[in-house]
Amino acid sequence: MIRFSLPLLCVLSAGIASSAEVTLQNKVTPNSKRVYHLDQKSEQVLTLGPQDIETKTSTFIVQHQTAGPKLADGSVEIVEKVEVLQNEIKLPGGLTFQFDSANPDKKADDARLEPIATLLRLTLKNPQTVVFDASGKVSAVRFSEDLASQVGEDYRSMFDTDRRKKTANQALAYLPEKAVKVGDQWEYTVDTDLGSGQTLTVTSQVEYKGTVEAGGKTLHRLVTTPKSTTYFMDPNSKSPLKILESDLKPTEGGGEVLFDAEAGELQKLESKIRIQGKLKAEAMGLQFPGKLDLTLAGKMVRQP
Repeated sequence: MIRFSLPLLCVLSAGIASSAEVTLQNKVTPNSKRVYHLDQKSEQVLTLGPQDIETKTSTFIVQHQTAGPKLADGSVEIVEKVEVLQNEIKLPGGLTFQFDSANPDKKADDARLEPIATLLRLTLKNPQTVVFDASGKVSAVRFSEDLASQVGEDYRSMFDTDRRKKTANQALAYLPEKAVKVGDQWEYTVDTDLGSGQTLTVTSQVEYKGTVEAGGKTLHRLVTTPKSTTYFMDPNSKSPLKILESDLKPTEGGGEVLFDAEAGELQKLESKIRIQGKLKAEAMGLQFPGKLDLTLAGKMVRQP
C-alpha cells in the first residue's frame, strides 16, 4: 500500500575513502522486531487544456516488523503491522480528505472519497506477512483474508500479493548484487501501483560512497539519482479520465540511504524526485493535451 522506494538524506560526517570491497546484503534476524517511521508527501499539478488541477498528499506511518523463528527451509516470516496511519489529501475546489488511525471508522466527509478511507482502514487493520528466503529475497507475501474483494475496483491491484512480492524485491535491489568499493555504481527499477490501473516506474542510479558514523554505528552510505521514469495506464481502467500517452522525465531529485551491513538492515532513507512532462488525456470522449508536474518526497527511519 503505502509504498515507498524513493531517496534524500542530510549528509553526515565523512566516510572512509578506501578501495576495500564490502558486501551489502539484506538480512532477516529470526525472533526480532523492528520499528520504522515513514513520512511521504506529494504535490501534483495536472494541466488539461487551460485548467490546472492541483493535489497535495501527506502520509505518516509507524510500522512494526516482527520476525518469527527460522523455518526448516531457512526462510523467516515477518509480520508487518501498521500501528499509526495518518493521511491528508487536498483536492481541487477546496476539498480535503483526512484519515487518522486514532479514529479509523470515521466516514469521509465527502462520500466520493469513502473508497480511499476503506483502503486505509484495511491497511491499518490487516497486517501482511512477508516471507524471506535464506538468501534474503522475498519469496511470498500474504494476508489473512481476501482484501482485494473488499475494496473498489480502482484499488484491488494494491492488495495483489504477487505484485507486492515483485515490488518488494525490486525495492531491495537498491543493494548491489556483488561486493562493491567506493565509487561503484549500479541501477535499480521499481514499479509503483497508483491504483485505477496506473503504474509509475522509476529507474535510479546508486553510488556507494563509503561509511559514516551515526548513532554509535558505522553505516554505509549510498547516494541515489533518478535516471528515467515511465507511466502506464491500463486502457481497460474504469477511471473517467484516461491517460493515452505520456512523455515524463525526472527533472530534479536525489536521495541518500544509510545501511547497517552488520545487521543487514536499512537505517535511514530519504528521497525526493520531481517528474515533469507532456501527456494526452481523454474524458467523456474528448481528448486533451496536458502536462504533469509531480514532486514526491519521502523519509524512512529505523527507530532505536
